[in-house]
Amino acid sequence: PRPPSRLRRHSRRRPRRMLDPGHGRPRAGALAMGALAAVLGLACLPAAAAVKPFSTVDPRALNVTVISREKREGPAADRFSAREGELDATGSYARPTNAWWTMMVLGRGFTEMENANGFQIPFVMWAAKRGVSAAMPFVLAQANQIENGFDSTVSFVTLGASDVTVGHRVVYHDPLSVTFKWGGREQGKWAKMPIVRGSPYLTMEYHDATPEFDSPQVLDPQKGITVDGVPGVCPGEFEGRKFELVLVQSDETWTIWSSHSLRVGCQTEGALLRAKHPITGVVRAAVTNNCTMGRSAFQCAKKPPADPEPPHFAKLLEKHVDTYPVGAEVDMSAVGDASVVRIDWLTKTMPVPHSGAHTNQTASERKPVLMTAMEHHREMGVCSKEGTAVEHTGVFARNVNGNLSLVAADQWLMPYSLLPVSWHSVHGIAQHARATIRDAVLEDAQWQLPVNYLIGAGDPYNAGKMLARLGQVALVAQELGEHTTAKQLAKRVAQNVEIWAHSRALNRFVYDESWGGWISCGCLYDDCVPKGCNPNVLPPDQCHCEPSQAYCKNSGPPGDCPTFTDPGMDFGNAYYNDHHFHWGYHIFAGAVAAHFDAGWGR
Repeated sequence: PRPPSRLRRHSRRRPRRMLDPGHGRPRAGALAMGALAAVLGLACLPAAAAVKPFSTVDPRALNVTVISREKREGPAADRFSAREGELDATGSYARPTNAWWTMMVLGRGFTEMENANGFQIPFVMWAAKRGVSAAMPFVLAQANQIENGFDSTVSFVTLGASDVTVGHRVVYHDPLSVTFKWGGREQGKWAKMPIVRGSPYLTMEYHDATPEFDSPQVLDPQKGITVDGVPGVCPGEFEGRKFELVLVQSDETWTIWSSHSLRVGCQTEGALLRAKHPITGVVRAAVTNNCTMGRSAFQCAKKPPADPEPPHFAKLLEKHVDTYPVGAEVDMSAVGDASVVRIDWLTKTMPVPHSGAHTNQTASERKPVLMTAMEHHREMGVCSKEGTAVEHTGVFARNVNGNLSLVAADQWLMPYSLLPVSWHSVHGIAQHARATIRDAVLEDAQWQLPVNYLIGAGDPYNAGKMLARLGQVALVAQELGEHTTAKQLAKRVAQNVEIWAHSRALNRFVYDESWGGWISCGCLYDDCVPKGCNPNVLPPDQCHCEPSQAYCKNSGPPGDCPTFTDPGMDFGNAYYNDHHFHWGYHIFAGAVAAHFDAGWGR
């Protein structure tokens, strides 16, 4: 969950080293040519079958407390097309608990939804009432940190439909995409947006629904609107298939393409294009210039006031606009330590006017789908299925993850050299550092978990971090030959893992059958006795605090779990925030304990 501030920050990762976009073709990676050829051959085989679930056992059979959350207790499981116990559009009973887009479907109110965003790359996106809002992030650098920033108050746009019902549902998802759908007030009326990671466009499919593109921003008084290449003046009405809007606050030019001719109304204060009639077709929108008038402090090459910059990618975006992605198949093939990740972009074409048909692309004259590639894609080299490197453009967009380029290809093949996996360091501990590291290990081995975590009254996120760190110290001790210390640490790790895994923690774990995930109940921690007394009001002989007598003021599951209604408690654990961290730490700690004691692990 994100803080409700005007300037929203999306990531706290440090940026990768930037590459000069003027360099030539990217290298295909440091793989031996024979291995690369073999792996590329494997990559041409059909994608592997979906991974089977680890378990289909009913959690109740494992003595796990199972709860069903009421509608007022988010997250909004009813945003999925399937009801509990029914297959969804992907043929699964399970709802993702850690997908890149999960936050976009958890909130209920629309102020809350703006905080529940996803980094689609290049856009930060969040669900609006009848569409999806998007903002192009920028690098926000301060003295001690650098991060993605974006403005969800003014400098964003929304593509949607004016005559569908409020509220989106998930009708499809795969590793790189999610599709939202809005139903209509009338039978057969709907709008659907496939959100595919890496697409430089917003894309909406309409079935007897009325397109709408709006923003809180103001249209530029000089440039305003251009319709099919002809300048216009807002407010007014226009008809065409291509609309260009220059927005003041972001300094962006947004180009909107429609598969069908649209008659639209236009306004300036809060830029708005609203069609006068429904269509069965497709509308796409893209940023074709992010320094249109030289006003952007974040996107222009020079600090404002700067000279306007030309729309370097406008022609390329228009050239490929007819082919749009609706999903992706991702697979990996390996020969020894050489591997190739394959991405097959699932695509459609913009329908022919008046036909209304959404067809899979089969025509030989079709253009390949245009997507953005990240820095590491350039470094590895994105190859075609023939094994030749694909062309990258210059820098299309910039964010904290690095510079993005544009790539036109329906299939990506990316070679990786697999790294060895070991409990210990790959190259061993340097001889000159062993004494220093041994001293640090022996010192860290004396550290004790805080009392509230020893009884499982804290949050599982920090509990997992502390256990994982102890486990890592045990492994370093083992590599140093300090076997007694290593075994003692591993035993402590195992004892504390059991507190959480065997439901002995005061902050209990439960299975949420409304969504299909493993979450914490939450603990309203207190250590003042008698229970409920206030040491700020009563004298010490009537109320004192003692950590060894800590307790939770809430009674716990099934009915008294504060995390169910507080998205910020336990770092959003019950709202499926960062579960790869929360549970990853616990899983690693348990794995370390089992490494030292296989019998305990079994």
